[in-house]
Amino acid sequence: MDGDSGHSPFPMAVISKPKLPGLSDREPDFMWIATDSSFLYPVLVEIETPHKRWFYGDRAEIHSDLTHAQGQLAEWRAWFKRGHNRSAFLDYFEIPRLFADRQIEPRFVLVHGRRADFEGNRRRQEKRAELSREGERLMSFDRLTPAKNSILYSCVRKRQDGYRVLAVPPSLMIFNSGEDYRHITGWAEALDACLDMADVRRKYLKEQLHLLTREPDAHAQEANGLRFRTARWL
Repeated sequence: MDGDSGHSPFPMAVISKPKLPGLSDREPDFMWIATDSSFLYPVLVEIETPHKRWFYGDRAEIHSDLTHAQGQLAEWRAWFKRGHNRSAFLDYFEIPRLFADRQIEPRFVLVHGRRADFEGNRRRQEKRAELSREGERLMSFDRLTPAKNSILYSCVRKRQDGYRVLAVPPSLMIFNSGEDYRHITGWAEALDACLDMADVRRKYLKEQLHLLTREPDAHAQEANGLRFRTARWL
């Protein structure tokens, strides 16, 4: 939401149905934990349907579909504002020490309805422009496009025993550092379920992920008494 920081998210995945500790009502559809040098940005994503409305009929009156969805975002914002919940968030989602000391700045995304509900109507467009509160991004389904770096990321679910892969893209690429993947299990099953991936590629990724999750520095080299790793994709 704030631009490309150049830092990888944690984990190397989008999190499906992330539960906020102590909040039993309704979890977000997805969460993306972005980082930069100073901040940790939990981006909570609520996805409605293309059929939900922004406005009533021909009027510029906000539809109850939208106010209900925004109410959900407000509930998550209130959760983060309770100080002890921020510590609970770090613990439950196993945020590494490297990121845990950074300031938490949650962001909230609502994907709702279609652009045709307000496009071409000046009053509606002006009103829509004022609907987003601080830290929010409201968008229609027309805004959704493939991300250029999506080949690097999987979809995971956070459980009591850690992160488990739900799905991987057929074009999955991985880094040669196990630190990016050792928090996650279930790689073999997720790769087997990705039917559009070539068998030889699936086998190679299974081997590499099996190696990296057990030996995070497996691709490290040694020269002149120094141990180093040249970052590359596999």
